[in-house]
Amino acid sequence: RKIPFEEIKGFNEKVDEMRRRLGGNGRIFIRYSGTEPLLRLLVEGEEEAFVREIAADIIEHYKRYGGEFDEKSKVRN
Repeated sequence: RKIPFEEIKGFNEKVDEMRRRLGGNGRIFIRYSGTEPLLRLLVEGEEEAFVREIAADIIEHYKRYGGEFDEKSKVRN
């Protein structure tokens, strides 16, 4: 089941917080796949470590409040 983001406790607020942390030096794009049971997350920024930290924060929030999460999912660089 693809839970609407607005139904996941604090999720939109978390994403907004992470966008503020990027400070206009990157972007976050998040959506469900239309063909697979996947959450697609794109985080772009100037520093790889910072981008990974932001992505990890969003994923952790989703795992905690969004329900199911497939630990086998891959992170693509």
